[in-house]
This record gives sequence, structure tokens and C-alpha cells, in this order.
Amino acid sequence: PPPAKPTPPDPDAPLFALDPSITTGRLPNGVTYYVQAHPPDELPSEDLALSFASGTADLSLAQSDVPNLLVAAVRTITNEYPIADRPLAKMFLDRTLIATEIEDEDRDDAFRRMRRVATLDTQLVASPVADHLRTWHRPDRMVVIAIGVAATAETVARIERTCGALPRKTAAAPEH
Repeated sequence: PPPAKPTPPDPDAPLFALDPSITTGRLPNGVTYYVQAHPPDELPSEDLALSFASGTADLSLAQSDVPNLLVAAVRTITNEYPIADRPLAKMFLDRTLIATEIEDEDRDDAFRRMRRVATLDTQLVASPVADHLRTWHRPDRMVVIAIGVAATAETVARIERTCGALPRKTAAAPEH
């Protein structure tokens, strides 16, 4: 008999086992999230990151200003500046990471800022930079990571409120 065809891997299956204290999920529009709560005595603050599966490898020559635009936009939205203990927007070869450290009283504001960054593509006029953001910075390529003192259920609810209404893209996501 002919050999059996291999079964393709499940694209939604994790690549590795996660720590059981990490809650993960995917919203209907494709946004994936990872949340890990710590007791307040272990971690004095909360970190919130928004990552996109895009980076400098996906830029055309005309889009070379995207990293500078992201840093400038995140600076404007978050009122933070690139100092050592406050990372802003960084573009790696295959990933854009926008991260911030937030204090308890700033949590609602931090999630609002994250949504403004997530919808940055809708705030730009037509340009090569806007084209890049519209192609790559889309809900099905977004990952939200929240680590800190907030209760997991509360943080997941905030992620759902913040990112759940982002419109799902109808066209397939580009391949790297």
C-alpha cells in the first residue's frame, strides 16, 4: 500500500508546553493573548506588550520609515520616551513589539493606548508606510502579552474589550 500522507500540524496548537499559570486564548477576530498573574508581593508592576507578526524582513524599500514611524507614534500615544527602563516600539527581523510597564492606577489608560497603537493603520493617509501597517498589523497577526499583578479574569476581560472589536480581515494574511 502507498505510504500514508502526513497530517499537517494544527496551526492553533502551541509549539511548546506552556507554564500552567499562563492563560491563553484567541478572540474571534484572531487576536491571540497570553496572561500570567503574579501575587502582588512577587512583582511590583505589570507589563503589557502588543506584538505583530511583521518586522523589518517584511518592509519594502519605500516602507523603510515604518520603524521610525512606530517609535514616533508610540511616543505620541504613550507619552513615553526611549529610556532604558521603558521600551517602546522595536522592529526585529520578523516581529514588531510595542511594550510598556504600567502602574495599577494606569491600567485602563494603558489598554486604551494599546488599542490606539493597534488601530494606527486607520489613522494614516495612503502611503507606503500605511500600506505596510494595513497589510501586516492586523488582528490575526497580533499577540497581546500581559504579565503582572492584575487578576487573570480581569485582564482577559480588558483584552476582550480593548481588542475584541478590532475588525477581522477578510483577505488571508500574507505569508513570511
